[in-house]
Amino acid sequence: MAVRAVGVQVIFAASSCSALAPLRAFLHGLGISSSTTALDGVPEDLPQSTLHIFFVQTASDAEAYLGRFAGRQCERQMLTAAASAAPLLSAFACVPLDGEFARNFFEAFAAKLAKLAHMQRGSQVAADGDGAASLRV
Repeated sequence: MAVRAVGVQVIFAASSCSALAPLRAFLHGLGISSSTTALDGVPEDLPQSTLHIFFVQTASDAEAYLGRFAGRQCERQMLTAAASAAPLLSAFACVPLDGEFARNFFEAFAAKLAKLAHMQRGSQVAADGDGAASLRV
């Protein structure tokens, strides 16, 4: 049974979602559900309880990412890039599609989830006022 990761909705954004199947299967194998959307379908104001993983495959994708999302709401996004697009994104933390991708992706993904979970817990504690917040798994 797949669950949402720590109360965070994981959404992959790409120009071609078929390339995401191996990544989604990997996360599903860990019990983490995810969904996909087209790059142009992602709202510029990313919802608070989401982690958008931008899968940049081309120079055109990189330009779209740079124009709409680069440097904005970084805590709610993660960036991966094919070799052809990676040089355009060198100013940003990006997981390149290379021989170390699986390890680097998992490390970056875990760090993003931990940070988002911590932020959500802090928001919930503030809302509850008594420190009784819990995280959904």
